[in-house]
Amino acid sequence: MKVISVPLADSTYARARERANSTGVDATAYCSSLLSDHFDTPTQAPPLRRPQNPPAQTVITPQPSSGDFDVRSSFRGFPEQSIRFAERFLDEVRRVDATVRIRKHKDSTVDIRDNFVRIEALLRRKHGIRVSFYGTPDQFTNAPSVLGPGMGS
Repeated sequence: MKVISVPLADSTYARARERANSTGVDATAYCSSLLSDHFDTPTQAPPLRRPQNPPAQTVITPQPSSGDFDVRSSFRGFPEQSIRFAERFLDEVRRVDATVRIRKHKDSTVDIRDNFVRIEALLRRKHGIRVSFYGTPDQFTNAPSVLGPGMGS
């Protein structure tokens, strides 16, 4: 993860802080998630020049994220942003260990085996997820200050 500094006008920061407070996160985390969503979400931007022969229409069927575990069908009725955060998080988990087994556990928890991380909850009233890493923050290189002791510490 890279850390960048982005200067904001006082009025922009005040609006960001207000929106962040309404979602229960700090302004830095809120702005960081907006930037991540902006650059990591494919956009439907218009082409810079018009193609001479328009391509045929293709229908793309979304595939379940994270291997054979489908977050969307397992957590019907949850906010879209919570589902997207969980899908993205599980995709990253699979990048660390492609052999993990993922399943829904209880109402809003996602169990991941072998145990190194788990989604404690997909949030219903707010948008997001709450995760725990097993172990202590000193075991992780470049651990952010928000990282606290996990469940297995």
